[in-house]
Amino acid sequence: MEQEAVPVEVNPTDQEEANQMEQQEIEKDELFEGILGEFTRIHQLAKKIKGDVHVRNLQKLLGRLRCRTTPNQAIDLMMRINAAASVSTRKGKRMNVNSTGISRRREGMTRGSRRVPSGRPAKGNPPTTKPKHKLSQSVRNNKTNAKGHGH
Repeated sequence: MEQEAVPVEVNPTDQEEANQMEQQEIEKDELFEGILGEFTRIHQLAKKIKGDVHVRNLQKLLGRLRCRTTPNQAIDLMMRINAAASVSTRKGKRMNVNSTGISRRREGMTRGSRRVPSGRPAKGNPPTTKPKHKLSQSVRNNKTNAKGHGH
């Protein structure tokens, strides 16, 4: 008695999932190749610096990479590298400030969104004066009247 081979039907969704997973693996490999290329480029740039700074940094990095043994540690390392790289490449270091926060600042402080220094003001730069809220003085000086926020 011969048994006939029964054709196994593959569910279309299983096939699509397998194709999708394969495509994701290919994308991961391509991204990793790009990262390796960037590390090579950075290495070439750093080689131009004279001294042993580059060698010491490479030794430290290699030691930190070798101590990662689990997938979670690898993901954590990638996240930390990504965070460190984004901080160092951030364009503007200023934070946005609400207009009411600017109006509440003490005399002599800048109106921009720079960091407000604490402590006693430096002796070298004189404080800037705010416009006075006096209509007669504004008319005499031919200037627009100073207005508070929200009035």
